[in-house]
Amino acid sequence: MGKLNGAYALASSVCLGLCAPLALASDLQWNGFMSAGGGMASEDGLAGYDEDLSFNNETILGLQLKGSISDKLSATGQLVARGTEDMKAEMAWAYLSYAATDNTTLRLGRFRTPFYLYSDFLEVGYAYHWISPPSDVYSLPADSIDGIDIVNNSSFAGIDLTTQFYVGSINSGFTQGGEEIDTRIRDQAGLALTFNWEWLTLRLSHHEAQKVSFNGLENVYVDPAIGTIGDLQDALNAMSAGLNDPGYTQAANNLSVQDERFTFDEMGVKVEWNNLLVVAEMTQLKADSGPLGQQNRAYVSVGYTFGPVMLHVTQSQANDDAADIADTITVLDPAIYGPTLAAQTAGMAMAVDGLAQNFVATDRTTNTVGMRWDFTPGAAFKLEVSDIDDATDADASGQIYRFVVDTVF
Repeated sequence: MGKLNGAYALASSVCLGLCAPLALASDLQWNGFMSAGGGMASEDGLAGYDEDLSFNNETILGLQLKGSISDKLSATGQLVARGTEDMKAEMAWAYLSYAATDNTTLRLGRFRTPFYLYSDFLEVGYAYHWISPPSDVYSLPADSIDGIDIVNNSSFAGIDLTTQFYVGSINSGFTQGGEEIDTRIRDQAGLALTFNWEWLTLRLSHHEAQKVSFNGLENVYVDPAIGTIGDLQDALNAMSAGLNDPGYTQAANNLSVQDERFTFDEMGVKVEWNNLLVVAEMTQLKADSGPLGQQNRAYVSVGYTFGPVMLHVTQSQANDDAADIADTITVLDPAIYGPTLAAQTAGMAMAVDGLAQNFVATDRTTNTVGMRWDFTPGAAFKLEVSDIDDATDADASGQIYRFVVDTVF
């Protein structure tokens, strides 16, 4: 794919700490990346954008320091400042690397969790053709992990294989209903396999977290009649005690996530043949219990280069399955229990089911048309228009317009 192949290779080198380093000493190297741009939406609040042009969503700066301790041992740290977080610096990576053999490396510390095809350079916009990977798929809030991994590179029958196995834990967070939810993940492990043959790349990964907790869900506001999720849980527990029916308590417990088991599976494929790029990924996130249900996400992207310019189109989809957490609630017969109590139980069932629907995107499609122009070595200008069609929430549908300049240095 000509110049764009070289661009991807250059950006990948940045992530590995090998891109045109500025040597501060014989064994100390700096390198970095930056994105700056702006965006706006057809409706206020759509995917984090407003009708007025703003610049914070697209701005990010990353600096990486790598120091050699010995021939086999090195230390790597990466600071990242994001416009969405008022450019507050965060230590995104901090790990020790030990080259056990020419083909096997051990890492200990904080590193990128290998969830996706583009995980290694998730925030290095210069490494891929989009402004950012499709958010319908690249949606997990905890994209780094504190732990240990082993990475092995091998070859057979003309195929290059990269195997990565890791274990670890992380504290992260996300926003639900305007409330910050603290996420605590323990006993997580995963395996990622990447096969590469000439113009074809195939990736498979599986991840499990044995103990996941969301602290703060009880503070999420539902509506004036119910109050918060915590208020609904109290009402369900009271109803359970009054009717001597444990199904209501079970529904209350299903509105919480405490030490639950989650699994995440991913499959990706990339074709780089002459001027043509085709890339696709499918993911599935499942919880053993709780309100999150099952996420089913996928995208397909096709691009074609004309000299220094690539034109591309992408479609991503979210077809999640809501959790059946209201099925333990018995809606009472008004002829037996009276209309007031029957209406209360029916209202509780509707509220619990509605919350389960709010935690997933059951029918959303995003179509994106974009352009990348490598106007000078180490820098690319990108322009994208995305149309979001959410069949279950008209307020979440509309258009997003973005532009950015991505650089590596």
